[in-house]
Amino acid sequence: TTLFRSLGNAELHGLPSAFDEYLTFVSHQLERWKANGAVAVKFELAYLRDLQISDPQRESADRVYSIYAHGSEPAPGEYKILQDYLFRHIAREAGRLGMPVHIHCALGAGSYFRAANANPIQLDPLFNDPSLRRTKFVMLHGGWPFTKEAAAEIWKPNVYLDFSAFMYETYPAEGAL
Repeated sequence: TTLFRSLGNAELHGLPSAFDEYLTFVSHQLERWKANGAVAVKFELAYLRDLQISDPQRESADRVYSIYAHGSEPAPGEYKILQDYLFRHIAREAGRLGMPVHIHCALGAGSYFRAANANPIQLDPLFNDPSLRRTKFVMLHGGWPFTKEAAAEIWKPNVYLDFSAFMYETYPAEGAL
């Protein structure tokens, strides 16, 4: 997987045992990607879960990481704490590096895809977070069918809307509105 390939490139033979070391690894990986020409970081969250990114305490994420890094798997609620903390860490680091964060915000392919997961209004607390003001967020694919919700978010100074593939998801007259 990408994680283990990245760990190998960093000459690590597994996940760091300490959460601080893992966060440092993530930051260095983003710096390497940027140095090698990456222009953004893309998340396809809506394919795997909802877009509600909470703001967990670092101590909670550290506790969950210590469980997961040693081979056992945390319960789904605990894992979400870790995911949300890491998402915010990556978003802050991307902002520091001048790399926009792209978030898939439209219906996806496949019978397992849950439409409610892609509603961009769920990102409102994330976009309003003062610690993420330097981060540019790009909602991908026009947010269809949640176009009004996506439009409501682009009033924020650090939020943008991408329309790639939008013409495949809607009729031209609807897309022009």
